[in-house]
Amino acid sequence: MSHLHALLGPGTVTASGELDVVSAPALTEAIVAVAARWASVTIDLSAVTFMDGAGLSALVGARTRMLADGSVLRIRTPHQRVRHVLRLTNLEAAFTIV
Repeated sequence: MSHLHALLGPGTVTASGELDVVSAPALTEAIVAVAARWASVTIDLSAVTFMDGAGLSALVGARTRMLADGSVLRIRTPHQRVRHVLRLTNLEAAFTIV
């Protein structure tokens, strides 16, 4: 991932660039940090231009953890390539996309 910003104010994590095996751990860490302070986390993926299985796994893992904690995970305006991966894997309906 080229850039990752954890904005604690609104409970938002903003990612850009590639979400892959190299960058997925940073996304997971950012989500965990934000979720520790906010019951609702929004991940802005509008600037993520590539996502592989590791990125998808990070999102699914975050969703699973947050549901177990009674928290809410949302994905904001995923780039069309990210949305395509979610559709291909039948996971689009598993996430709240805003």
